[in-house]
Amino acid sequence: MKRIGFIILIFLLCVSCFSWTNSLKPKGKSYSIDIQNIQILIPDKPLPTEIRAGEDLSKYLSQIYGKDFKVIKEEEYKEGNFISLGKTKAFYESGFSNIKLELEGYGIETKDNNLYIFGGERRGPIYGVYALLEEDLGCRFWTRKKDYTIPTIKGTKLSFVPREYNPPFDTRHPGAEEAFDEDFAFINRANPLSQISFEAGHYLKFPTELGNNTDNTWICHTSFNFVTADMFDEHPEYFGEYDGVRKAWSQLCWSNQDVIDITTKKLIQFIKDTNADIVGLSPQDGTPLCDCEKCRALDEKEGTKAATLFKALNEIIERTNEVYPNVKILTLAYLDYVKAPKTIKPNKNILIFVCSDNSDWPFPFCDYNETEKYKENVKNWIDVGGNVITWNYVSNYSHWLMPMPNITTTAKNLRILRDLGVGGVFLQGNSYPNTIRDEGYMKAWVWSKLLWNPDLDEKALRKDFIEGYYGKAAKYIWEYDCLLNDLYYKNHKKPHNVTVKPYTTEAENPIMTNGIRISPEAPLFTKQFVEKSIKCLEKAMEVSKDDSELYEKVKTFKASLNYFILARDLGVLQGNGSFKPSTEGMKYDVEFYQKIYNELDDVFKAENVKAIGELHFSWNNNKDPLMNKWKAILYGENKTAFGIIKEEWNFSTDPDNIGETSGYADKSFDSSSWKKIKSGEYYDGTIGEYIGTSWYRRIDNISAEEMKAENIYYIFGACDEEATVYVNGKKVLEHTCESLNLTPEQIWLKPFIIDIKPYVTEGENIISVKVYNAAKAGGLYQLVYRIVCQNKMTEEEAMKIVF
Repeated sequence: MKRIGFIILIFLLCVSCFSWTNSLKPKGKSYSIDIQNIQILIPDKPLPTEIRAGEDLSKYLSQIYGKDFKVIKEEEYKEGNFISLGKTKAFYESGFSNIKLELEGYGIETKDNNLYIFGGERRGPIYGVYALLEEDLGCRFWTRKKDYTIPTIKGTKLSFVPREYNPPFDTRHPGAEEAFDEDFAFINRANPLSQISFEAGHYLKFPTELGNNTDNTWICHTSFNFVTADMFDEHPEYFGEYDGVRKAWSQLCWSNQDVIDITTKKLIQFIKDTNADIVGLSPQDGTPLCDCEKCRALDEKEGTKAATLFKALNEIIERTNEVYPNVKILTLAYLDYVKAPKTIKPNKNILIFVCSDNSDWPFPFCDYNETEKYKENVKNWIDVGGNVITWNYVSNYSHWLMPMPNITTTAKNLRILRDLGVGGVFLQGNSYPNTIRDEGYMKAWVWSKLLWNPDLDEKALRKDFIEGYYGKAAKYIWEYDCLLNDLYYKNHKKPHNVTVKPYTTEAENPIMTNGIRISPEAPLFTKQFVEKSIKCLEKAMEVSKDDSELYEKVKTFKASLNYFILARDLGVLQGNGSFKPSTEGMKYDVEFYQKIYNELDDVFKAENVKAIGELHFSWNNNKDPLMNKWKAILYGENKTAFGIIKEEWNFSTDPDNIGETSGYADKSFDSSSWKKIKSGEYYDGTIGEYIGTSWYRRIDNISAEEMKAENIYYIFGACDEEATVYVNGKKVLEHTCESLNLTPEQIWLKPFIIDIKPYVTEGENIISVKVYNAAKAGGLYQLVYRIVCQNKMTEEEAMKIVF
């Protein structure tokens, strides 16, 4: 293996003096008041929010100016300058009470050398205080670790810009675990839904006296909480129909009155038991909505699969509101039901998460003005009177730690959503417990600021955080950040058609990478980017090594690059738990990989990380299966010949199911005219959507040396949905719902294994797989592995090598 060849870094766009700049500094004429003997006034009968505002302002002003700031009730005031907080008599006498502010809006004004901070009923006065502290005085409340930056100011002048501000979004969730830390969310003016995570117990509730946050119970894909799957045997008519067949693992049939009645009854009982304000009620994930005659008739009339669903939800919430008038349903507009109906108007007590799957999934680096469809969907829901909040995807969901240059795209999209008039935004990132994401803690802070004010400059915010948080290492971290974001800027300037098919391909422009599950081997991450990035962050580590606190901060930031390099050069864990080795292998000395592995392991332990991707929660003894696999590669011995089957398979559909009688599995059958296809991806990309039987065939040339081995295993990551394996025409394995007593919903995630050694000979052998797919995408969508065991090995041991 070659040693790392570092390249001298030349950054024309990233030259900076690295003296910290306040990116939040308000625009306008600055005024000053003298604070030598100033007092902080709160009303004689203060609200809890006014008390908290006074306490926090006193605390931080005392640190900034090195003197005590006393908070008094207005009745105790005698003379001198003051800072009025909330609805004091002085506030009403000042004339500022005529200023209209929304629930969380604030005002900062001055008159007669006094300062007035006031705001809306929820947390306006508190947010006014933190606006003054952050925006005017330069305080920073960076992370949940309470590693704040509080400046010191000499003299007795407090300078500020008088202003009023109303945030455009009522709910603001910055898409990171940080949003569930009360202090971070509160101080950084996030207002997340209380329970957005899919993990039980991941919940944030602001104190009632401090205005609450939007409180919900359950979040999404909850319809089976009301009409349960065990009802299918007795009442199949409750469940979705596809091609004339009702399926227990599908969706509910929302045109069925019994489904509506049962759901309404259980919803009312649930509210009674829990005193819930908002309850999540939406279809299950993935599967299309019901296509029975009754559902289809209404959906076709209204031009969307959402029609029958929202007709049912309207009835459910109307009947529920007869008992509980203020309760709301939280539901989704998603996948095949993302489009608004033509005439059915959703009830005002239905909160609609309009999801951006048709934009963020295929085009994560293109904004909504470019992709058009999502923007149109949001506008249509608002036009029919929908109470719209949005669900937007901002992470690599297979690899939360992977570098993701999408801050600029996200900033653009927040401005678009603001201009459309949506009521709130949830940026779904690593909003799960015990997780960590790319670029350390920066994105949570930057996105909190953009959700509060989308007009802020996202580049200036990045620089603000990096310079303020990373001290003497900031120069090198900023250089890395510029390298990463240049992957967006430079490629975004190139042609990238995303509106008319055929869309620009990844080969034509690497920014058109594979949706929100970007591979570490994606061409977006060039060799030059990686080598320059290593140089930058190694230098950041070096300059911070004499400062243990800073060193740990830099190591946490570097975890993203370390993870990416290990994933790219060693391999990754797939959604079904199987390990996919790198196609190119190690590029550097093993000692380099051991070093970055150990750094990453240190960060995982320090941060108590329990998950690294949406489907990777199977940690054991605080160690991820992927980390165990990497450790085995870097420190263990490889005792088997193991690899992915990279060659293409011959592929053909079999709509009339004649393959077996026509000898598709026979060694003598000529399949050379069939299409070529790879395992590890759905066949839809080659032939389009197809339901029914299809066949895969490949030639396996087995050497004399391999024939001496005890076993030759084929391990299939999974098949959508059923598979039957043949070797040289002989049926050797049935992986079907009937043979395994599994449902289609279960079997498509299940790996399977076959030892082909008893059925092969030296030389050319034919491996054939008959696949049956019942819905949507299909095929050998997970990779197929081949293991030749030089020593006798059980199937369980063989499976452990991959899974």
